[in-house]
Amino acid sequence: MTKRDRINYLHNLFFAVLWFILLIIGTAQAQGTAKIKYIAAGMVYIDQGKAAGIEIDDRVQVWRNGTPVAILRVRHVAPHSAACEVESQTTNLQVADEVRFTPHTKQAGAPEMLPKVRSSPSESQTRPELLPPPPPADQLNTTIRGRAEVGVEAFQDQSKFGEDFYQPQFRITYKVENLGGMPLHFRLKARSRYQMRRRNISAAVRETEWRNRFYYAELSYQPSSYTLHFGRIYSDYMRGGGSWDGMEAVYHATGWGIGVLGGFQPDLTRSEPNPDQQKYGGYLYLDRGDYRSRKYKATVGVVGQYIQGEVSREVLYLQANYWEHRRLSVYQQAEVDLNRGWKANTGAGQLQLSRFNLSIRYQVHANMHISAAYTHSENVRQTENRDIPDSLFFNAQQQGFRGGGDWKLSPSLKTGTSIGWRVQTGQTKPAFSVSHYLRVNSLWDAQSILTVRYQYADNRFLKGHAPSVDLYRTFEWGSAGVTVRLEHYNQSHEMSRTLNQQELRWYGSYLWKPQNITLQGQYFYQTGDLRQGHHLWLSVGYRW
Repeated sequence: MTKRDRINYLHNLFFAVLWFILLIIGTAQAQGTAKIKYIAAGMVYIDQGKAAGIEIDDRVQVWRNGTPVAILRVRHVAPHSAACEVESQTTNLQVADEVRFTPHTKQAGAPEMLPKVRSSPSESQTRPELLPPPPPADQLNTTIRGRAEVGVEAFQDQSKFGEDFYQPQFRITYKVENLGGMPLHFRLKARSRYQMRRRNISAAVRETEWRNRFYYAELSYQPSSYTLHFGRIYSDYMRGGGSWDGMEAVYHATGWGIGVLGGFQPDLTRSEPNPDQQKYGGYLYLDRGDYRSRKYKATVGVVGQYIQGEVSREVLYLQANYWEHRRLSVYQQAEVDLNRGWKANTGAGQLQLSRFNLSIRYQVHANMHISAAYTHSENVRQTENRDIPDSLFFNAQQQGFRGGGDWKLSPSLKTGTSIGWRVQTGQTKPAFSVSHYLRVNSLWDAQSILTVRYQYADNRFLKGHAPSVDLYRTFEWGSAGVTVRLEHYNQSHEMSRTLNQQELRWYGSYLWKPQNITLQGQYFYQTGDLRQGHHLWLSVGYRW
């Protein structure tokens, strides 16, 4: 069997499995709706409960202007209200946002319960419903959440370059809380890809290869005021430390905490364990205030990486976040390299500001936001690039600024502009970019969105512009929803000669809510001087 035959076989097999899944999906149930009553102490309270078919651990969706903006998990249920926690969201939630859910149906033969008669109508309108309190610490409930997705991406190159590829892929996010009724938790996030190409692109990009990446796979134990983590760890308090294979111990006090970590730095390219490179560190964090008014979080720590006992990199890490309700948010991150040993003779100095980021977002009024960001970065000597001659290792400094804003002109019309500028040591010409968009919600009904964009870039590599038009529409039948999206993208660049590129993109997604199954697909047709051919991506996902 030739390679082309294998690719066609896998392609046909994937579609056969896809259609089989569609055939075995059960009948959809009717969908219920509710409204957000109020938001307090990190919980979202809605005006429907057990009487409407909502149960504990159900997932419900928050919709605004015909678009899903958040997923909530029900934690406590009363007859006519429920308390939920936010699992994911794309914007801040508001009172009166629409909540959609799939009600549980009664079992066949179950007795019908008569409604309870109240003494007076006014009593039922004024007496508040009491939600049950959370379970005590010694009665922890085990909860399991996750999402698994299998898909394929393929490109049929019609140009002379012959860059066809076929790539099956798998992704999983998995989280278990209170395993066995104990304060024991596990979380996993990973992806796997198998790449098949017509030819080798380079020594680093082979004809066939596996590309696996484990972002984290850790077991956590948190009995009281301390937490122990084991496995492939990605710290929530010190994100600049990256991931490592080993352990982390954290002590939590009121408003602050301290942590230590140790283990091995995984391979950055293939995410494989790498016991030759050790990693150690410690940090102090502060966590004060409340998101409803003012909130401040900060971390300061030191992380060192060593290869066979010799220093590769030692970094002083600082991070700070400040929120003032919905009006103001500030984020700052800095990395200062501590150069000693062989690194002290590289000419970078004992202290080197290798990275600095600062971003600010401010709400001028309810319909307008402005933002600004500044970045600074430098190349850093490590063991991996130690043998590169100074003449080839360019100690480049880059500084960049980006600013812009969004303005809601009306309930259905929004516009925004972003401007960027970046300069690099040794380059006489700074890089400049600008983009602008206009979005029309409820174009012809509440579930249709039109977005028009224009982008322009001018740097030392190219100069050009890229307009695009994006049409988005959601269709719903009972508890099933289909989203269809069409985008036309055109770009023109000036390099040694003028190059033009166009893309016609179709997006589709299908959500079968009772079974929590999602089907997604994208189709690109690309034509022009840079690339030409058919690009397809399909996936089947399940969440629990």
